[in-house]
Amino acid sequence: MLARGLMIVSVAIAASSLVGCQCSSMSSSSASREILYILDGAMVTTYEINPETLEPSPASGPVDLIPASSFLLQLVPSPDGHFLYVLWNDSQQQEHLSTFATDTTGVPQTPPPRC
Repeated sequence: MLARGLMIVSVAIAASSLVGCQCSSMSSSSASREILYILDGAMVTTYEINPETLEPSPASGPVDLIPASSFLLQLVPSPDGHFLYVLWNDSQQQEHLSTFATDTTGVPQTPPPRC
């Protein structure tokens, strides 16, 4: 159960939050997918939503996106579902923006690519 700071929005701002994404190009099929990201601190767990039953099924276990001593400010899925944009603060309150590629089920791939 997620009790503290539970929010359903397109951008996550709390320590434990939900972020939904409807992605139309996540796989080779043209069908759209509903993806749910559950955030807990620096970790994200990805779920696929069954369109008929609306039940979530895990696509992955928790993935560490940022260092444990950091604070995740926002997570925004790209419109096509191929990337997650993550805004976060480190322990010195410096803001960082990281981009994570996602696999065909929407799971973020770590580490983020370097530019």
